[in-house]
Amino acid sequence: MLVAAHSVEGLAPPDIQVQAGLSPSKVISIVRHPDYKPINRQNDIAIITLEKPLTLDGKKLRAVPVRIKEPMAGDLATGYGKRQLVVSNVHYLH
Repeated sequence: MLVAAHSVEGLAPPDIQVQAGLSPSKVISIVRHPDYKPINRQNDIAIITLEKPLTLDGKKLRAVPVRIKEPMAGDLATGYGKRQLVVSNVHYLH
């Protein structure tokens, strides 16, 4: 799952649970961009690997194809969400 690196900054996989609808999944790995700079959020991107696929209304969510070749000028990843601290020190990404 593609996320902003700042949303997982300072967290380890056991600290995070991802939820889509009623389908939660644990995070098993976090890979931040090697050139991520927290000060100015340059290269603010990370990939988290989930323990199991997410489902929404009983249907498995499918991945969006990602370009395998070199990025092209104008390639852009955007999104929104929230990071919320909940009971027992588990962070949920919505």
